Amino acid sequence: MIALGAFYRAPNTHIPSRVVNGAILHIYGILVIAQSILVCTRIQKTDYTRPLREIRACLDSLRSGYLRAGVLIGFIWWLMWIPAVVALGYDEILISNSLVPSLIVGILGFIVSLSLYGLALRPGNPSAEAWEKKKFSGKSIASAYLALDEIEKTRIS
Repeated sequence: MIALGAFYRAPNTHIPSRVVNGAILHIYGILVIAQSILVCTRIQKTDYTRPLREIRACLDSLRSGYLRAGVLIGFIWWLMWIPAVVALGYDEILISNSLVPSLIVGILGFIVSLSLYGLALRPGNPSAEAWEKKKFSGKSIASAYLALDEIEKTRIS
């Protein structure tokens, strides 16, 4: 995303729509990389020599931040194809006013994604904990929870 945004923005500085859309792609790419670095760094900084409750609190905080950022970064991909098409220069060959139907599709996809996400994590859903801990948290965080659960099962503290 970063390279695509920069590559197609640079030669088109005379076309404002391509500059803006290239910048959107560039910024989105930076946000995705920054979030990845944040999660990986926090996982590496977790001190597994501390008491179990402190480790669990650290993982809970990490997972909570990851899930919040995932909603903002992960579900926005529904809308990212719009600036990608414009930045690539295909806005000229699309149907006239194609931005409006594109935005409608993107926004509907975003709303559907958020709704399904909310349904999966809603209180009272018997599988909400599994979705939160294993499926939405990413492999690294899920692995850390699995290791912590195993330690707690053996009653080693």
